[in-house]
Amino acid sequence: MDVITGIAEQFGFNPFSFFVYSTLFLVLWFLINKFVVKKLDVILEERTKVIQSGISKSEEADKRLNSVEADYEAKMTEFKKESKVLKDENLAQTKQEAKVIIENAQKEAADIIEKANERFASEKRKLEGKIDDQVIAKTRAVLDSILGSDIKIEDSKIEEIVKSL
Repeated sequence: MDVITGIAEQFGFNPFSFFVYSTLFLVLWFLINKFVVKKLDVILEERTKVIQSGISKSEEADKRLNSVEADYEAKMTEFKKESKVLKDENLAQTKQEAKVIIENAQKEAADIIEKANERFASEKRKLEGKIDDQVIAKTRAVLDSILGSDIKIEDSKIEEIVKSL
């Protein structure tokens, strides 16, 4: 033991100082543990709860967001289907209306053409009648000048001659 005491004295070991420092260490350890460490534990535990609550809320918000996105996609798909159906219906209705309009226009055009042909035929008959009358009158005048006014030729004979020409 003398060896240990010698080494201790060589390093300046003092048993009284050792006892005082050890007692101070234990008192400080007790005080720090009681007032500082326990409060830090409480603060850390509260902070952990807040973080866990934030994580839970974030996960719930993420789930709601995914649900809203899924609803949005479903509604967009449904909207696209409905709009395609409406577009197809409108296209079919438009084609049908165009067909009816074209048919009506063709009927009106045919009626207009028929009326024009009738007017043309009527005008042609009138003109033919006038031309015939004029030709007959001219022919009578020519024949009268050639044959003389004494000879009487019936209009029906002149008409036959003109028509044969």
